[in-house]
Amino acid sequence: MVMATHAQLGRCAKTAAGADWFSELSAQLQKELGNCMTPRTFGMGQAIYLEGDTAEAMYRIVSGRVRIRSMSPCGKEVLMVIYGPGHCIGTVSVLDGLPRQNDAVAESTAILDVLSAVDFHRIANMYPQLYKAVAVSYAMWIRDIHTMFVGGYSLEERLARRLDFLLDFGGEREVDRVGLRLDFTQEMLASSIAVSRQAISKLLQDWQDSGIIEYKYGSLMVLDRSRLRLLACKQIN
Repeated sequence: MVMATHAQLGRCAKTAAGADWFSELSAQLQKELGNCMTPRTFGMGQAIYLEGDTAEAMYRIVSGRVRIRSMSPCGKEVLMVIYGPGHCIGTVSVLDGLPRQNDAVAESTAILDVLSAVDFHRIANMYPQLYKAVAVSYAMWIRDIHTMFVGGYSLEERLARRLDFLLDFGGEREVDRVGLRLDFTQEMLASSIAVSRQAISKLLQDWQDSGIIEYKYGSLMVLDRSRLRLLACKQIN
């Protein structure tokens, strides 16, 4: 039986890679940024930017969801994450000036606040804490990726951690239903942790039999997030 303290569960549940660094800025800095942002609407399936594009702006999601993905040389999609309201995307390339390293595509109709790279750097030169906030956010993201793929986690732990992470940005509540729904195929979930669909199929079935999730094609309902987090934290002693 898996046992963990409340403090341990809190550490495991923390979605470091999804930290909303924007909302943690000072009110004055948020106002400065907001004054330079322009809302833009993207239709479902519309590309916000593509791998190799010049980074002319960063974006903050106001409503809707955005899929961050990469495409393999053979044309297979590798899902990284789906983000929802509050999350900023496209910041890395604005920081380093290099081309985009992945695609960002509207998963649904989405409204994004757009901040040009010129305005970002102008404001950051006035408020150096902006650079620090972004740097800390991505340092946490790197730690999360290192833990996921290099830290010796089992397949079950990796999948549980990835689902818990995705819930914070892509989870949706249904009327009269307990739990959060994620609209993902098994292929998408598998690609997000760099394994095959067959590798996670039995795990998902076991979790469904245990009442942790409910799965049907293209949609997964997490019924018991606390138990999912226990699975994600099995390495904690």
